[in-house]
Amino acid sequence: MAEKATVAVGPWPKGIDNRSPDYAVAPDALRNAVDVDLLQDGRLRRRQGYARVVTAMDPHSLYTCPVGTFFVSQNTLYRLNSDDSTTAILTGLAGRPVTYEYFNGDVYLSDGIVAKKLVDGTTEVLWGVPTPSSAPLLAATSGSIAAGSFVGAVSFVTISGEESGLSTPAMLTTSATGGVQFLAFPSPPNSAVVSIRLYLSTPGGSVLYHVGDIAVGTTSYTVSTLTDTGKEADLTVYSMPPASNIIRHKDGRMYCIVDDIVWFTEPFALGRIKTAHSFWQFPASVTIFEPVEAGVYIVADKTYFYRFTDPNEVKVENLFNYGAIPYTAIRLPHGEGVMWQSTRGAIMADEGGKVKNIQEDRVATGTADAGAAILREQNGLRQFVAVLSDARTSSLTATDFMEAEIIRKGA
Repeated sequence: MAEKATVAVGPWPKGIDNRSPDYAVAPDALRNAVDVDLLQDGRLRRRQGYARVVTAMDPHSLYTCPVGTFFVSQNTLYRLNSDDSTTAILTGLAGRPVTYEYFNGDVYLSDGIVAKKLVDGTTEVLWGVPTPSSAPLLAATSGSIAAGSFVGAVSFVTISGEESGLSTPAMLTTSATGGVQFLAFPSPPNSAVVSIRLYLSTPGGSVLYHVGDIAVGTTSYTVSTLTDTGKEADLTVYSMPPASNIIRHKDGRMYCIVDDIVWFTEPFALGRIKTAHSFWQFPASVTIFEPVEAGVYIVADKTYFYRFTDPNEVKVENLFNYGAIPYTAIRLPHGEGVMWQSTRGAIMADEGGKVKNIQEDRVATGTADAGAAILREQNGLRQFVAVLSDARTSSLTATDFMEAEIIRKGA
């Protein structure tokens, strides 16, 4: 029997097309491709396999940054070492997935239940400083301060110099010249707080001044003169960064996304949030929050670009009237922008606020309640790979068809 001639097929430079019916798919497009890489010129290359690196129970939330590679298994955060061994970093991460952000040598992370900070990717410390839960006690003592009414308060200070908000104020009225003694200091919540900062007003005054710092464990402190007062106390009410779904840094502030609210910290004070006004709220939960040079891409009920340098002065631009798959955003290298998987295909967005759906014309992608994404760069090929959890097929996907001729014979 004569051998059949080899039939050459391809290339397919138009890529995948699952929106056109089978009979209308262009010759230079594919209906589907499995376990192959589709190169830029339309040729196919067999996709490489994979090898197990770490054996872990239900691993999730993989993240890599300049200080290490991390993942979570059984509520414990591990660092993956260069020899493929693992080191347990912290425990108690019961939520999932975990969001991370690297900034200035530290890793900020949250599982939606707790918020943590890793110094150099190794040491767990407080992210922010909790406000003292009670006021100190003020008492009259000997000194040279004129008689009058006094207001005092304290704050907590960490070893890095980060300061909490002020405690509730304590009051004292004296009838003769003397001093003011601080007693009954509130207890810090953990060992990250190393000192207590004291503030006191002048007689009859309403402004509180810094009058001293004491080590944690000190039981009293006496102010006998107010001739040389220190800096004024910041009376603003602050809160610590909340447990979040997404954490991102931009221009000296940390942005913490909790469902439909975006909280932002004070500039260069990443542990302080003015809860009264430092937030944006959206009509639906925020699924994508990606800062770029000109602003931030935000996806909630639809896709927005917030153009700003100061988050209190924002120009809002509407980009798409559809949403995105949570946890599918990635940052492109070399300041090229970001990408994410929307409910209508992959989105490429640059540093200036311009976006493009690179799939919608020919590919109807599935949707899901959550996913994950990576940028795969290998053998000269760059790929945005999004994996969806329990994906649902798009109604725009072309279905199978049958063509037939029906002839009805007369009786």
